[in-house]
Amino acid sequence: MERDTEPTLVVFRRWRKKDGGGIIALFPAIVADHRGHCSSYMHVGQHAAADYHGMLLKSLPARVDEADVQNLTAELSSLGYLLKPIRRYGSRSQHRTPPPRKPALRPSGASSPTGT
Repeated sequence: MERDTEPTLVVFRRWRKKDGGGIIALFPAIVADHRGHCSSYMHVGQHAAADYHGMLLKSLPARVDEADVQNLTAELSSLGYLLKPIRRYGSRSQHRTPPPRKPALRPSGASSPTGT
Protein backbone atom coordinates (compact mmCIF):
# COMPACT_ATOMS: atom_id res chain seq x y z
CA MET A 1 0.00 0.00 0.00
CA GLU A 2 1.31 3.44 -0.88
CA ARG A 3 1.51 6.08 1.83
CA ASP A 4 -1.72 8.11 2.13
CA THR A 5 -1.57 11.82 1.37
CA GLU A 6 -5.01 12.54 2.87
CA PRO A 7 -5.86 11.68 6.49
CA THR A 8 -7.99 8.61 7.07
CA LEU A 9 -10.63 9.00 9.80
CA VAL A 10 -10.32 6.27 12.41
CA VAL A 11 -12.30 5.38 15.53
CA PHE A 12 -10.46 3.13 17.97
CA ARG A 13 -12.61 0.77 20.05
CA ARG A 14 -11.80 -1.93 22.61
CA TRP A 15 -13.63 -5.25 22.65
CA ARG A 16 -15.16 -6.03 26.03
CA LYS A 17 -13.08 -8.38 28.20
CA LYS A 18 -15.49 -11.28 27.57
CA ASP A 19 -14.78 -10.81 23.83
CA GLY A 20 -11.00 -10.71 24.22
CA GLY A 21 -10.33 -7.05 25.04
CA GLY A 22 -8.39 -6.32 21.82
CA ILE A 23 -8.35 -3.05 19.90
CA ILE A 24 -10.15 -2.57 16.60
CA ALA A 25 -9.67 0.39 14.27
CA LEU A 26 -12.86 1.39 12.47
CA PHE A 27 -12.67 3.45 9.27
CA PRO A 28 -16.23 4.81 9.10
CA ALA A 29 -15.67 6.85 5.93
CA ILE A 30 -14.44 3.80 3.96
CA VAL A 31 -17.25 1.58 2.68
CA ALA A 32 -16.14 -2.06 2.71
CA ASP A 33 -19.06 -3.85 1.06
CA HIS A 34 -22.43 -3.50 -0.64
CA ARG A 35 -24.25 -3.64 2.71
CA GLY A 36 -22.70 -0.34 3.83
CA HIS A 37 -20.30 -1.80 6.37
CA CYS A 38 -17.16 0.20 7.01
CA SER A 39 -13.60 -1.02 6.77
CA SER A 40 -11.82 -2.09 9.95
CA TYR A 41 -8.45 -3.43 11.05
CA MET A 42 -7.13 -5.54 13.93
CA HIS A 43 -3.73 -7.11 14.65
CA VAL A 44 -5.34 -10.53 14.25
CA GLY A 45 -7.48 -10.85 11.15
CA GLN A 46 -6.24 -7.57 9.70
CA HIS A 47 -8.69 -5.84 7.29
CA ALA A 48 -12.39 -6.75 7.41
CA ALA A 49 -15.84 -5.24 6.98
CA ALA A 50 -17.55 -4.08 10.18
CA ASP A 51 -20.97 -2.81 11.18
CA TYR A 52 -19.96 0.59 12.58
CA HIS A 53 -23.07 1.17 14.71
CA GLY A 54 -23.09 -2.44 15.89
CA MET A 55 -19.46 -2.09 16.95
CA LEU A 56 -20.29 1.00 19.02
CA LEU A 57 -22.79 -1.11 20.95
CA LYS A 58 -20.51 -4.16 21.37
CA SER A 59 -17.28 -2.38 22.29
CA LEU A 60 -15.86 0.34 24.52
CA PRO A 61 -14.11 3.58 23.55
CA ALA A 62 -10.33 3.35 23.42
CA ARG A 63 -8.02 6.32 24.01
CA VAL A 64 -5.17 7.13 21.64
CA ASP A 65 -2.74 7.29 24.58
CA GLU A 66 -3.29 3.60 25.45
CA ALA A 67 -0.35 1.31 24.63
CA ASP A 68 -2.53 -1.12 22.61
CA VAL A 69 -3.90 1.75 20.50
CA GLN A 70 -0.41 3.14 19.94
CA ASN A 71 0.79 -0.29 18.79
CA LEU A 72 -2.09 -0.59 16.32
CA THR A 73 -1.49 2.99 15.15
CA ALA A 74 2.16 2.14 14.46
CA GLU A 75 1.14 -0.97 12.51
CA LEU A 76 -1.36 0.99 10.41
CA SER A 77 1.18 3.76 9.79
CA SER A 78 3.68 1.16 8.56
CA LEU A 79 1.02 0.07 6.05
CA GLY A 80 0.80 3.62 4.68
CA TYR A 81 -2.13 5.06 6.60
CA LEU A 82 -2.10 8.72 7.64
CA LEU A 83 -4.55 8.50 10.53
CA LYS A 84 -6.86 11.14 11.98
CA PRO A 85 -8.36 9.69 15.18
CA ILE A 86 -11.89 10.79 16.01
CA ARG A 87 -14.23 9.76 18.83
CA ARG A 88 -17.45 9.31 16.83
CA TYR A 89 -18.66 9.53 13.25
CA GLY A 90 -22.29 10.19 12.38
CA SER A 91 -24.53 10.95 9.47
CA ARG A 92 -24.52 14.66 10.29
CA SER A 93 -20.83 14.61 11.12
CA GLN A 94 -18.64 17.63 10.60
CA HIS A 95 -16.10 15.20 9.18
CA ARG A 96 -17.96 14.84 5.91
CA THR A 97 -17.24 17.35 3.21
CA PRO A 98 -20.42 18.37 1.38
CA PRO A 99 -20.28 18.29 -2.40
CA PRO A 100 -19.75 21.68 -4.06
CA ARG A 101 -22.98 23.44 -4.96
CA LYS A 102 -23.64 24.11 -8.59
CA PRO A 103 -25.21 27.44 -9.52
CA ALA A 104 -28.83 27.19 -10.56
CA LEU A 105 -29.29 27.34 -14.30
CA ARG A 106 -31.78 29.82 -15.73
CA PRO A 107 -33.48 29.30 -19.06
CA SER A 108 -32.01 31.51 -21.76
CA GLY A 109 -33.64 34.90 -21.83
CA ALA A 110 -34.83 34.70 -18.19
CA SER A 111 -33.96 37.63 -16.00
CA SER A 112 -32.22 37.30 -12.67
CA PRO A 113 -34.18 37.68 -9.41
CA THR A 114 -32.84 41.23 -9.14
CA GLY A 115 -34.27 42.14 -12.53
CA THR A 116 -30.94 42.45 -14.36
